[in-house]
Amino acid sequence: MKTTLLVPAFFLISFITNAQDVDSSVIKQVDSLIQVSRALTRTGEYDTALEMNAAAEKIALEKLGRESAAYGSCCFNRGRVNYNKRDYPEAEKWYLEAKTIREKALGKFHNDYAQCITNLAILYEATNKVEQAKTHYIEAVYLHEQIGGKEHPNYALSINNLAGLYRNMGQYEKAEQYFFKAIDIRGKTLGKEHTDYA
Repeated sequence: MKTTLLVPAFFLISFITNAQDVDSSVIKQVDSLIQVSRALTRTGEYDTALEMNAAAEKIALEKLGRESAAYGSCCFNRGRVNYNKRDYPEAEKWYLEAKTIREKALGKFHNDYAQCITNLAILYEATNKVEQAKTHYIEAVYLHEQIGGKEHPNYALSINNLAGLYRNMGQYEKAEQYFFKAIDIRGKTLGKEHTDYA
């Protein structure tokens, strides 16, 4: 009887291990294509960057599904490429799609989800949707505080982003308060010789 139970358990464990290896391999393929797409975006080759991203999307959809974190990364990268092309409606569409997927796949208290919120804030600021930008920057500050704490560089960056928005809104006292807070955190965590502190 014990031998009969061990055989199915062995096959189940082998199946799960194989599935994890396949998923890991697929995730690496998707990540590699996204990295190529990012490099192309940096050099202004947006159409080719979108082609590389489309290849990543196809693999992620076929092998992992529409609600996978890997597909969420494809959506996020597509938003980033479109933002750099200054196609803001497309960028917003893909950032929102990435946000929805990442919230389901990873939860709100994950750096990838927080990055969606930050990029949406930057997009809204660029398109003069100031109140939406402010709401998203404030949410990013909260998320980074929860994820890494008040001494983390990502928290300092989100504080700095919010300060920049307040400066652009003409709210200089608020901006100054947040800029000083960001400087203080960066000085403590990165050191005063670091370029981010400078």
